[in-house]
Parts: sequence; C-alpha cells; structure tokens
Amino acid sequence: MKRLIFLSLLALSSPAQAGPSTKCLPASVKAKLNYIERHFGRVTVISTYRKNARIAGSGKRSKHSTCSAADFHVKGNKAAAIRWLWKQRGEVILYSGHFHHIHIAEGNWKGRKR
Repeated sequence: MKRLIFLSLLALSSPAQAGPSTKCLPASVKAKLNYIERHFGRVTVISTYRKNARIAGSGKRSKHSTCSAADFHVKGNKAAAIRWLWKQRGEVILYSGHFHHIHIAEGNWKGRKR
C-alpha cells in the first residue's frame, strides 16, 4: 500500500503535472492547446501568466502579463502542429536557439494580418 501511495505522489509531482496553470487563458488559446495535444502529441505548457511581463528589448507589456498567451513544447509532430497553427487566427511566434518553444496568443504580433 505504501508503494502505491508513493507512486501516486510521484506521478502528481512530475514536470508535466506541475506546469503553469492554464485556467486564466482565453478559450481560444486553450482550444488550440487541446487540439494540438489530441492531434500532434503531448503538450507541456511552460509559461502562461507572468505579472508585469515585458517584451525583451522593447519594454512593452507582454501578452503574458494579461494571461492572453502561452508558451509550450510539443512532444510529437511539432512541425505539423506549427503548420496547423499558422492557418489559425491569432499570434504564433517560434523561438529557436536556447528556448525551442512555441508561443501562441490572442490577436496578432506587430499587427500582422492573417
């Protein structure tokens, strides 16, 4: 019995379970994350709401400061997930180098129309 409880607690504390809350995200962002997980592979959210978040180098408020954005990883078919995202309404930013994550948000980045 003790082993079963330990394994249950271990599962609850895994990184996939302990990510940032998605509760405050707009329904459209949550729906995209859910779709990607169902069709392209496991989604691990790495960032949502960050109080007073600023866009690096600009000083402007980030969409994370209003919980309108999510950064995440896809373990699966990341390329297909990105292709699907580009066809959807909303903001999509891809990070490379040190980060390797995907950023999605409501609205558009720098006024880009889609």
